[in-house]
Amino acid sequence: MKVWGILCVAAVLVACNQDHIFFSIAQEVDLVDPKINGTPTTPVELDGTVYVASKLGGTVHTYADGAWGGMAKQPGGHILALAVTEGYLFALTTFNGDPAGSVTLRSIGLTEIQNNGDWKTVGAPRRSQSLYAAGTRVFVGVMTDTGTFKDDDGTEAVVEVSSTRVSGFEIWGGTEDATDLACLKEKTTFLTGAAFDGTTYYLAVNRPYAHGGGIYTFDGSTVSNAAVSGSKGLDMAGILALGDNSVVGAARNGALLYGNSGGFTPLLTGVTFTGAMGLWKNESGEVRLLLLGAQGGSTSTTHGYREMALGSDGAFDAASRLSSPGSGENSTITNADKYESSLRRHPVVGIIQAPDRTLFAATVKNGLWAYRNDEWNAEE
Repeated sequence: MKVWGILCVAAVLVACNQDHIFFSIAQEVDLVDPKINGTPTTPVELDGTVYVASKLGGTVHTYADGAWGGMAKQPGGHILALAVTEGYLFALTTFNGDPAGSVTLRSIGLTEIQNNGDWKTVGAPRRSQSLYAAGTRVFVGVMTDTGTFKDDDGTEAVVEVSSTRVSGFEIWGGTEDATDLACLKEKTTFLTGAAFDGTTYYLAVNRPYAHGGGIYTFDGSTVSNAAVSGSKGLDMAGILALGDNSVVGAARNGALLYGNSGGFTPLLTGVTFTGAMGLWKNESGEVRLLLLGAQGGSTSTTHGYREMALGSDGAFDAASRLSSPGSGENSTITNADKYESSLRRHPVVGIIQAPDRTLFAATVKNGLWAYRNDEWNAEE
């Protein structure tokens, strides 16, 4: 009897294990090849159309009214980054694929896009590295050849990187219809984002060589001398404006900062953020979630993105906590297991909800993904 009992228990355990295996197999997503491969630029939206390109590719793709298309005129060269103001699309381009080489900023207005017009050259410093826009302003992060970093305590320091004396960065910028850029701030650190709250511009910088980062303000003519209170010294990954005239920033160490020019309050989360930030609207058009790209360890399957519930008016809610897609009361997805077997395995470096509510995510080296038919997969 004892032997028979043991055999029965063993049979039940094997059956349960098989059920689990079959369930796991059923949740595996049959992955397809992406339409836009490699590492895409951060998707941006202008006047109802989403624009995205493969980094170092030469084509800007467009998504509108549920279908993919292309621009009649392309900016030319390899495309390092895209950004939009209220009326213009910008592209940071290079012909040799090397941001340290010859880099050019080009722009095209809505009227030109609609009438198949041409891009115009705005111009950018040779060693331009990053591109962001907010309100009616465009900003470019530039690596400098001369100068020095300043530590958080104000002392100067020069860093050796690969036997090359790398001194620091500058922030350049201009209005959306400008034909040139001006240096707004010298001896800063790497520009990782820009936001506009309706009155003030905010510029996020990180500290690639362990020198001061944070969030700076820009009043249209001058960048603040110091980072806004609560952000000083933090390695900022990105920044986003909310609908209540406040902004939220994501730091690499897992801190979420919310506030305005009067100061920021940090909320520690324990997540390493990539800088991808977006807002998600429900079927009623109400902003309900803040979406944040995440990066786990080198062999981790905990990449993807995280969700955070916002207040009823779209404002930051400090009482909310980050959750994995599919686990919160409101969520972008319906099947957490399928997410676990697909997008969660890739760091998300750009995320946006199109006007038709389709959610797109740019991954590292694995192309542009979309959430369709209750699952995440590469966009075909």
